[in-house]
Amino acid sequence: MPDQNQDRVRDVRVAAHTLVLPRGKFCISVAEVSPGIPAARLPGLAISTIPGEGSEVEIAQFPGNPWLRHPGDALLVTVGSDEARLLLTSYNLLEGEGAKPPRMQVQRLDVPGQASLGPAPEAAGTAEPPPAPPAASASSGPQPVLVHVARVGDRSGALGEWLGMREPGCVIEGVQVTPPEGVPAEELEYQVVLGKGWTSPWSQGGEFCGSRGMTLPVQGLRVALRGASAERYTVSVEGVTAGGETLGPVGNDELCGLDDPEPLVQLRLRFEARQNAPSRKRRVAKAKR
Repeated sequence: MPDQNQDRVRDVRVAAHTLVLPRGKFCISVAEVSPGIPAARLPGLAISTIPGEGSEVEIAQFPGNPWLRHPGDALLVTVGSDEARLLLTSYNLLEGEGAKPPRMQVQRLDVPGQASLGPAPEAAGTAEPPPAPPAASASSGPQPVLVHVARVGDRSGALGEWLGMREPGCVIEGVQVTPPEGVPAEELEYQVVLGKGWTSPWSQGGEFCGSRGMTLPVQGLRVALRGASAERYTVSVEGVTAGGETLGPVGNDELCGLDDPEPLVQLRLRFEARQNAPSRKRRVAKAKR
């Protein structure tokens, strides 16, 4: 009598490759998938450590699924040792239908200004540069605060104005803050939370902090005034999470976010001059007698 379970067992085309990363923090995301394949049947790729390697690696998935299958799917990797060799395992159920493993993009997060490190191994798919972000919303001139909203693009506005959208999937992915008048760029710093225990490098005033189009939502924001600016001005940050919880206001160098991080969909920043701020006295040269 034939085994009835035999027809339920199918061979799956599986391939494994390795990727070596140096010490640091990285985002690995899907840049492109095979066209014409239904989303539910796209091949996938998982990233894990190699048993017995002895390297120090921490991998955090977003939103918790270890398989990278769709454009924008991403995970975070922290390498604590000098280098680490990761195992990239891909599967494909659609033999002969033109389906290929997703093309991956690797981006370093812990070095300000560091661009993409390039694609993952060729056998796992060659990465293409991510598409250019949508143009920023029209305005009469440069605005002090800019946020990048997933599915929407860059949106800018004034200090004291709520920025972002309370719409499904429209989470904030990046922030840029132009220093207000009287605050040098080097005395304004900010960083974003990318996950529990994961923060971006500090960015200075006028620099973009975060990502665009990588499904890597901002889950917290910390803004800090340094030096003389901290004595002359106060800063407050408020936020709204994807779950509808209102956060803040928090002050200088305080985190606007939850202990158990959740994506932010709206942000509001304020800067105000302190009433007892020390004034800059002008030196008057005394005439010689």
